[in-house]
Amino acid sequence: MIPTQGRMVRVLGVMSNGSDEQAAVITRAWSSRDTRDGAIAVNLTVLPDMGMPLLYSSVMLFDNRDLAMAWLGEQPHRRGAIVAFWPETQPVAAAPAVRAA
Repeated sequence: MIPTQGRMVRVLGVMSNGSDEQAAVITRAWSSRDTRDGAIAVNLTVLPDMGMPLLYSSVMLFDNRDLAMAWLGEQPHRRGAIVAFWPETQPVAAAPAVRAA
């Protein structure tokens, strides 16, 4: 996907209310490339559960959680690093047909 301002992503590495996975809003994308072609740096406003919004700059955004986790695992020297990824999309079931009376 191509990151654009206002889109929602998931963030790993911000602890709040017992979870280290939080929602975030993209406030700036540093590239218009698709994340399928590699990670892209984005600025985020993280919305921790039951916490005040947090601002982060140049967070790496990955196409999926597995890629984000792999990158995070390769960063032992970056204590407190956070990483973002697109949430999984769930297929939407078709609405049942309405019969005319």
